[in-house]
Order: sequence, then structure tokens, then C-alpha cells
Amino acid sequence: MTRRPTVQLGQLRIAQLQNQTSELVGLHDTIIAAKAQADRLKMPFVVYLLDLAIAALKQDRTVR
Repeated sequence: MTRRPTVQLGQLRIAQLQNQTSELVGLHDTIIAAKAQADRLKMPFVVYLLDLAIAALKQDRTVR
């Protein structure tokens, strides 16, 4: 028996996790920019909601 398919599946999983991580970082950056814009426009409730979204992303990162 060869271990090749298992290694390939492991590499595929690593690539998937790297893609998910980069998507989360991009989402985090987008939320930060939206929060700054909402702050400039004096929208405190939107800023609060975006803070909650940022906290949820941070918690999601620590769980993974």
C-alpha cells in the first residue's frame, strides 16, 4: 500500500484551510473599512454591529 493518496488529501486540506484563512482576512479588512466609514458618517449602531462581526471573526479564528 502506498501513502500517496493520504498525503495528497492532506495537502489538499492544507490548501483549503489557507484559502479559508485568506478569505477571513479579506473579510476582516472589509469590515474594518466599513466600520471606519460608518464612524465617519456618525452611525454608532452600525459601528456597534460591525464590532460584533469583528469579535465573531476573532472568536472563529481561535476555535479553528
